[in-house]
Amino acid sequence: MESQTTAPTSEPLTIEEAKQHTRVSHSHEDALFTRWISAAREYAETWTGRQFMLATWQLWLPSFWPHTLELPHAPLSSISAVRYYDADNAQQTWAASNYAALAPVGPNARPGRLDYVYGITTPETYSREDAVEVEFVAGYANAAAVPSAIKAALLLLVSEMNERREQVVVGTIQSPNRVRAEALLDPFAVHASFRWSG
Repeated sequence: MESQTTAPTSEPLTIEEAKQHTRVSHSHEDALFTRWISAAREYAETWTGRQFMLATWQLWLPSFWPHTLELPHAPLSSISAVRYYDADNAQQTWAASNYAALAPVGPNARPGRLDYVYGITTPETYSREDAVEVEFVAGYANAAAVPSAIKAALLLLVSEMNERREQVVVGTIQSPNRVRAEALLDPFAVHASFRWSG
């Protein structure tokens, strides 16, 4: 199970960038452009399995992972905490010295990983679906760090929503803009859900 607990506070595109791309000069639809930008980002994040702007996520597991935990929503920025329910069903915070985070860098960074420090023994956990909780921050550092190809794809999606106002639900019509946007996003696709390895 996973949940985004703190949403991004900004977008990869500005209203001005979106309006310039769509050749709109007035400002009386700025609120609409704001919604389109958010919708385009959410669609592209789902398509790629990435997190574009910094956001906090929580991932719940039924037990500690065997060895390496691959986290969703690349790129990984940081691990905030690892918590668990002990044998008495009391939540504990696991010391950060027990694990190490690998956060690949670069615009096309692969998913981050969480590994145990050599020789560490994981504590016993209570039997429940959310026995272990990993809280982490994912996303590019700022809008300037978001790859240009992703921004270009977002502009295409916003342009489509502007042109097809009666069909603005992304995913309902395979337009040329959508095809081009998805082609730009494809190289950034990663696993959309966590996995672990022994």
